[in-house]
This record gives sequence, C-alpha cells and structure tokens, in this order.
Amino acid sequence: MAALPYMPLFVADYLADTRHLTPAQHGAYLLLIMNYWQTGKPLPNDDARLAKIVGMNKRDWAHNRVEVLEFFIEQENMLVHSRIAHELSRVADKSLKSKRAAQASVQRRFGGRSTDAERALNHTDTDKEKEKKVMPDKSGGYAFFGKTVKLTERHLSEWRRLFHSIPDIVAELSTIDEWWQLPDNAAKRANWFLATKGMLNKKHQANLSTVKEREDDPMAKWMP
Repeated sequence: MAALPYMPLFVADYLADTRHLTPAQHGAYLLLIMNYWQTGKPLPNDDARLAKIVGMNKRDWAHNRVEVLEFFIEQENMLVHSRIAHELSRVADKSLKSKRAAQASVQRRFGGRSTDAERALNHTDTDKEKEKKVMPDKSGGYAFFGKTVKLTERHLSEWRRLFHSIPDIVAELSTIDEWWQLPDNAAKRANWFLATKGMLNKKHQANLSTVKEREDDPMAKWMP
C-alpha cells in the first residue's frame, strides 16, 4: 500500500489507553504506529529493527519495550495493532469505492465503449494525412503535460482550432487524462494521441449537434 498522507489519531482513546506511559514510551509508541501506518503493514517482531524505528539504543529499547509493545499482538513473528489495522482496512475500502465510482462515471461519460476512445469520428484519408503533421514530437516543452496526454503548444493550438465548440479544452484534456489512468486502459495508452483526439471530436460533434438543434427550433430564441 502506498504511504497515506495522514493518520487519524483519536486523542481521547489514545490518552485513556496510554496514561501509564513515560514521555519516552509515548514517543516510541507513536513512532511505531506511524511507521505501521506509513508502510501499511504490521511491524517486524525484531528488537534491533524496532529500536531503530523509535530511535533508541538497544539498552533503552530493552528497558521500555514491554510497556510499548503491550498494544500489539504477535502473529507469525509480526506485531499487529488492531486499531491501526482496522483504520487501514477502512481507508482501503473507501479508496476502492471511490476508484470504482470514478471509473463508472468516466465510462458513462465516454459511452463505455472502447471504440469511442480508439477511433476518431469521421476520420477520412485526408484526416490521416493531417494527423502525420500533428503527431507529438519528443522535444519537450509541453503546453499540456498530463500523466498520459502530453501536447506541445502547436498540437494544443491545433486541437483548440479543430474542436472550437469545446469551451475549455484544457479541462476536457485533464478529464481524459484521468480516464487514461484507469487500470483497464493501460493496454491502450500507446495509442493515446489518436484516441484522445477521437474523444474530443466526439464531444465537439455533440456540441455542434446541440447548437444546430437550437437553431432549428423556432422556440429556441425564447429559451435561456
């Protein structure tokens, strides 16, 4: 598990359980549970490694280890902290739910079909010739720099011109770049340029259709 940015500390519970600890033991205990949280796994039941984690020499650690380790349970030569393990599991479940919700949202937005992301709409032979002229180079100096989508100023300007109905193309590219990070799309990333252009073209065509429908509707002028 990747290191988490923060660890919940329930102060009332902590103080109720640790009133008997000395200041040095408080420090050692907090350093151990912080290490547990950051690594996302139980601690090794190894005095040399534990002493290193808490910054004590072997003598000081031997003097304080019993009081500090009373909060841990030994399992298969590892030290498990039930409260930290519970919180890690809760955070992992929440992260998984958020990831699934984001993936479902993106799939709904792009129709849930890989062909929409892999093929540009109305892509003619003439379009292919133009494509060769705007394929990304590797010189750096990107005007848009995402994890997958990376465009030079020339390419970004070209897409702004081609997909002029999209009011904020940078925001749209950021959303698409997030879509590329989904695990199911890893195998498709090598063709991100054409696929991303196809997504923008789809959005552009939808915007143009909406504008045309309003122009053809005699009541549209009375609508906000």
